[in-house]
Amino acid sequence: MKPLSPVDRWMVKQNLGYVQTEGLQTVVDRLRQQGYDRVANAVEQEAKELQMNRLEVLVAREGSFFKGNPVFVVVSCEKTRQIENGNQLEEALVRAVTNWIKTTEEGKAAFQYATDDLNIGDLLSHLDDENLARAMENEDIKSFQVMQPDVCDWNYDTPLVDTNSLPEE
Repeated sequence: MKPLSPVDRWMVKQNLGYVQTEGLQTVVDRLRQQGYDRVANAVEQEAKELQMNRLEVLVAREGSFFKGNPVFVVVSCEKTRQIENGNQLEEALVRAVTNWIKTTEEGKAAFQYATDDLNIGDLLSHLDDENLARAMENEDIKSFQVMQPDVCDWNYDTPLVDTNSLPEE
């Protein structure tokens, strides 16, 4: 394949900026509609390499922040035409898990074990289940991950400058 021209490279850089606000698929579709297939392919490739097409959602246990002991996970997946924000991911995940429970013994058993209240914490034990993975793929949930980040004393408002080590004026 022939390298991109300087103008095409510039277009790729410009459109990578739009990926973050509009979503990868929207940008790629627009470029293809305008006849810029090579630029669209390059944007798609670079966005995936930079993981710009990932959606990350912070999911907190209800009320845990107010009790001083926050419990949360970061749920992530690839952005797709059907899943571009956290609400769409939640809706797709509910459909996928509901289908998994309705159609598989593993799903029914997991639901019963969770006393009919299966949540993201319960789902962690079943992410390697092939039937669950298939149910998620059917809802366009791709590369689904749940991460439990480390919790520390660092917060949003923690200063990031050691003023004691700055020279005096």
